[in-house]
Amino acid sequence: MQTMLTIKLISRGDPRRSVHYGLTDLFHTASEQAALLALPGVQTVSMGSAQVPAALLVLPPEPGSPERISPGALGEAVTGAHGKGAITGSICMGAFDLASTGLLDGRRATTHWTAEQSFKSQFPRVKLDCSQMLVDDGDIVTAGGMMAWTDLGLHLVERFLGPAVMLNTARLLLADPGGREQRFYATFHANLGHGDAPILSVQHALHAAPQHKWKVAAMATIAKLGERTFLRRFKAATGENPIRYLQLLRITRARERLESTTDTVSQIGWDLGYSDINAFRKVFLELVGLTPSEYRRRFSPRARRLTG
Repeated sequence: MQTMLTIKLISRGDPRRSVHYGLTDLFHTASEQAALLALPGVQTVSMGSAQVPAALLVLPPEPGSPERISPGALGEAVTGAHGKGAITGSICMGAFDLASTGLLDGRRATTHWTAEQSFKSQFPRVKLDCSQMLVDDGDIVTAGGMMAWTDLGLHLVERFLGPAVMLNTARLLLADPGGREQRFYATFHANLGHGDAPILSVQHALHAAPQHKWKVAAMATIAKLGERTFLRRFKAATGENPIRYLQLLRITRARERLESTTDTVSQIGWDLGYSDINAFRKVFLELVGLTPSEYRRRFSPRARRLTG
């Protein structure tokens, strides 16, 4: 006889209540749907239930900025349960707590896209991918944004109770059953506070005229540096090579126009320096995860009014 799956929500402090109660409700709904199919359900236990054995541990996010912590009692509880076979997961900034235990070293994971640089600096051994909403690495599952608890919850329901229970649960909760990526929502924020004046002068030039057909040689000339030195210092200052930086800048401008204007995709591409509109669509899809038209349908208020 199959037994009920126990999921423990564990935290070092007071977690986001929306996440805690949202997950609890989602798993309760999934249990009701599983019962209709004569399947075992899911029960959640509180953070304080340290002695309750669980098949799954989930670390929700907590209010405030992420900071490095010493594992302490939380780390011992998480690594101990993981060592006994429990699958371990995190949501949003909960990945910082999970990474502090060492369990993410050398493993694939995600966290909120705004915390990418902070996370990488604190946990360089983790293979972080903030373009993904959810990363399932087998025994460890991590979800990106705070509202990604819905993605994690539905993913776990599908994994342990099957696709039928997951789809029925998603329908009842009016939740998207999957397919989202963080890069749909992430925005490019240029680092202008690095203190390297020659590189900053190039950034200012790129921001002033992103449509220009920029070459690395021209950028190096503005910086008054040799090309190799320029490339090295640009990467160190901004975190990107200059060509990718320019693409990110252009696509950010394209997203703004797709959201707020009715300009055609071709017009936007041409205005931003893409003479080949297919190349523009390809770059947009690579960086955002959606085509320009798909992005407009999803994020433009004008497009929603026209199709609503």
